[in-house]
Amino acid sequence: CMVHLETLVQEVTYIVLNTDNMSIVGVTIDYGPFGFMDTHDPGHICNKSDDGGRYAYDQQPSVCRWNLKKLSEALAPYLSSEDVAGVLKMYDEEFEKCFLNKMRTKFGLIHVKLEEDIKLVEGFLDTLHKTACDFTNGFRGLNNLCVPGCCDDESDVDVTLTYLVS
Repeated sequence: CMVHLETLVQEVTYIVLNTDNMSIVGVTIDYGPFGFMDTHDPGHICNKSDDGGRYAYDQQPSVCRWNLKKLSEALAPYLSSEDVAGVLKMYDEEFEKCFLNKMRTKFGLIHVKLEEDIKLVEGFLDTLHKTACDFTNGFRGLNNLCVPGCCDDESDVDVTLTYLVS
């Protein structure tokens, strides 16, 4: 499931993530059905037959977790309920940590990790969604932002904002 995280950071949405589409090491096996989002939309559904949104972009981590739960049911004779609960808790914690670290890297926040970083990531993604900004172009646009006190021309801010929402 952590391998699948890389696709989420790139805004790739799998059409299906059934238990038979994932291996025990978390690699997605079915490479055909996926799509890219044109604009950042957490509720985006690539699979047009998915009326309930099970495989929506923002649901994919919980679908991976559900797949792990189903695997634990198959291994029930060998695992205690405490072991299963521990593994699922570890998945949740690892997923959140890995997602934040991948996003920190996309933002260039690689030398110092702050608790507030998650607020920056969530706020940025929320802005992308509200403005219907392209995910990749949104991050590329950050390269054009002026750091306060470092800009020669304040009009650079207007140019950058126009670029980000176009």
